[in-house]
Amino acid sequence: MRNVELNAVPRVVVTGMGVVTPLGNDVTSTWDAMIAGRSGVGPITQFDPSRLTTRIAAEVKDFDPSLVLDRKDQRRNDRYVQLALVAARQAMDQAGLPARLEGDLAERTGVIVGTGIGGIRTLA
Repeated sequence: MRNVELNAVPRVVVTGMGVVTPLGNDVTSTWDAMIAGRSGVGPITQFDPSRLTTRIAAEVKDFDPSLVLDRKDQRRNDRYVQLALVAARQAMDQAGLPARLEGDLAERTGVIVGTGIGGIRTLA
């Protein structure tokens, strides 16, 4: 190796993206909604908001976790985990990665997840 390579900063390459948002359940639909200026805010439907002062929220709509989790795992995982796993699967699919990562590929692959508040149903 050349001396320059030994001191080089590790590089990160984004090869796939996945999102599940109030605007859409994948990158394309979310981006299209953003470009069109649509809002993901609407009446709360996930629970009874009668005890709250607000009746609107930005909820993810028409979400199907069965793309990644079977029924048993759906019951065991909070919704925010389900959302993250579906988005991660989308990113892996877009990157052309296999369903199961092993060996060096598994060690060199990462997913970054952003969530506002996770596990609130479990806490409640």
